[in-house]
Amino acid sequence: MEEGTVVTRAIEQEEPAGARQHSVVETIDRPRKDAGEDEWDGVPTDGARNYRHYLYGHPKADQE
Repeated sequence: MEEGTVVTRAIEQEEPAGARQHSVVETIDRPRKDAGEDEWDGVPTDGARNYRHYLYGHPKADQE
């Protein structure tokens, strides 16, 4: 092959038999469905508001 020759290669992945594409909503919702109901009782409901607290240990927004 000569220098400067453009080479294109396509990689195709075979899907397992019976596999289907999942929507974004199904993909995001899967962990909730896979976990038991009692596991979700300990998940904070203020994660968006207090993400700095949960990620970095800052005081919670309502404690500042």
